[in-house]
Amino acid sequence: PEWPRPERIRVGPLVNYGYSGETPLLMSARVTGSSGKARAELDAEWLVCREECVPAGARLAWEAPIARSGRSEPAFTALLGRHEHRFPRPAAGWRVSAWGEGTLRLEAELPAGARVPESAQFFPREPLVLDHAAEQPFKRSPRGFELALTPAPEAEGPPRTLAGVLVLEGGESFEVEA
Repeated sequence: PEWPRPERIRVGPLVNYGYSGETPLLMSARVTGSSGKARAELDAEWLVCREECVPAGARLAWEAPIARSGRSEPAFTALLGRHEHRFPRPAAGWRVSAWGEGTLRLEAELPAGARVPESAQFFPREPLVLDHAAEQPFKRSPRGFELALTPAPEAEGPPRTLAGVLVLEGGESFEVEA
């Protein structure tokens, strides 16, 4: 599935990465046959959290007419319109690098003419890479910025690659790998 950018959710001294409110997950599907309708079924599991997390789940099914004209279902078009900005884009033209052992440094050099943001947060793709609760000090540079990242206590040395989502102030987000 294609996931929207995550949020930092603070609960006491802990920080989790997750989502709040309506959160669509996009998936590609190929429709075969000509029955006039497409049906999808999904077994889903999730956590509902406030102070404590409660597991939940459901078997979901969805059916929609197949439109040969390329028209989209109005409800889906509206849903995508509300959330399209939440999905990370490729960081085309960026140069991203990472280094360090005690503190990891993630440096992003932006394409010429791009506006350097005032703040950013990094969400790693892999678990047990960063300390979720640690602050991520931000420092601007002439052509980009740098984040200081604290490795997870369980990490066995620096990661070979650092991949994930960079979220800039205002919510614009990019897929990066260094």
